[in-house]
Amino acid sequence: MASEVNASCYTGNCSNHGNSSSGNETIATVQGRLPPSHGDDIKLTFQVLIAICGVVGNLLAIIVLQRMRKKKHAGNFFVQNLALADLGILTVVFTFATIKDKSRSHWPLGEIACRYLYPLPDIFHGASVWFVAVIALSRYRTAIAGKSSLGESKWRQILQRPKAVSSGVWLLSFLVFCLPLYFYMEYRELPNGEKRCVVAWPSAWVQSFYMGGVLTFCSYIFPLLSISFSYIRISHLIRKTSLIAKETRQSSHYSEMEQKSISAESRVSNSRFKHSKFARRIVTPLVIVFAVTMLPLNVIRVALIIWPTIVQQTYYHILFFVTSVFVMLNSSVNPLIYAIVSNNFREGIVNLCLRR
Repeated sequence: MASEVNASCYTGNCSNHGNSSSGNETIATVQGRLPPSHGDDIKLTFQVLIAICGVVGNLLAIIVLQRMRKKKHAGNFFVQNLALADLGILTVVFTFATIKDKSRSHWPLGEIACRYLYPLPDIFHGASVWFVAVIALSRYRTAIAGKSSLGESKWRQILQRPKAVSSGVWLLSFLVFCLPLYFYMEYRELPNGEKRCVVAWPSAWVQSFYMGGVLTFCSYIFPLLSISFSYIRISHLIRKTSLIAKETRQSSHYSEMEQKSISAESRVSNSRFKHSKFARRIVTPLVIVFAVTMLPLNVIRVALIIWPTIVQQTYYHILFFVTSVFVMLNSSVNPLIYAIVSNNFREGIVNLCLRR
């Protein structure tokens, strides 16, 4: 298409070859196609309200978990990093998206901001989706503590180094979600005085491979598989420990030595059972929320590759608005999940409010 379609899929740069926008415009609406209206103001107000709630919730999560440092747990450190990434989405990414949206096809922030600053906020998206996966795997690690499988033992050793893991997540997020954009960012000054900030892909194949392949896999398929794996394994562990508990109740039919063996295994299993139940309480909503809220984004990203003219449909801006709301909800509801499933987190919020 000759005209620019300034509507990307978060970090997907879902727009036409040669005239695409930067990756952090997921929260933006379609640019330069619809005149400003009261409906746009209502939508923006709704998004701002979601962002404010999410910012408050994620700030509370960071502060409360920081005050709980005495109860050291690698999972809490990962949750803090997730909250930080979500804060970046709800503040930095949302701000850039709103500026681009309100400016329509014009880029008001200059060449330096276009070439060097605009791709950078995509790091928050990568960190957000990957920390969700890391938290799920960390909870699975806690649930299987004490098992001696060599492969699982290596994973536990890695996840027990939260600072190194977190640094790796942020670095990989930059390399996958930001670095490729720097090679193709273009700042254009048009004869009519308009200034545009676009990602000029060298070919449709490169754009499709990156958006439909790399980003869809890295930002949705892989994290969802990791979370689902953790959920299935934790559920399996709960069923296994339940069977051991049942054998303990029936241990009167065994010899004295067998009863002692079953009793010892039962004590270990009871402890593991408690950890597993708590882990599943956290992982279950993570699976559901991530799968539901991030699905529209990835569907529309792939759809824009297969059917580029969808942006010309009258309903496209509605689809994109719904997608952006789902993305913002994904970054806003995690603190609510912690408050629901964790007594310690709820107590931390109460103590913070009461200044204890």
